[in-house]
Amino acid sequence: MVHCVYIPIPEEARVGDILKFNLNDGRRCWVKIPQHIGITKTELKITIPSNKIVLKEEDFEINYDTAEGIENYEVTIVLPNNAYTGDTLLFHDKNNNRFDIEIKSGRPGMTLKTTIKKDPHIIKITPEILKDLEERERQFNSKFRSV
Repeated sequence: MVHCVYIPIPEEARVGDILKFNLNDGRRCWVKIPQHIGITKTELKITIPSNKIVLKEEDFEINYDTAEGIENYEVTIVLPNNAYTGDTLLFHDKNNNRFDIEIKSGRPGMTLKTTIKKDPHIIKITPEILKDLEERERQFNSKFRSV
């Protein structure tokens, strides 16, 4: 999730100057004053992308003790000091599968619970999907002829 901030432009600033500022989450940013800015402008609207945070092992716990037939693991995450609503959390499970979760609502220190797939690389093919795949293969093969 991205958000916008308005940065005041100092009176002495000129096109091409660099303005430095800090965000509430501690990130330090800079922006170059663009060519198209008018001389009467007193602030600059900046779009800030969400923060991507790689979780340390102590920031999350995956419960691998789930019953047979259950397709998900429960994950408990304690939001680190620099994590806020809209940020993306990145972490790996014991099989080195990478997961990313967007924080819908939260602040540093909060505990979140969510689920992840036991094996995210396995795709279950239902009879409907198989029928669709066979139809696509038939259509593909009908467009090309052996020579």
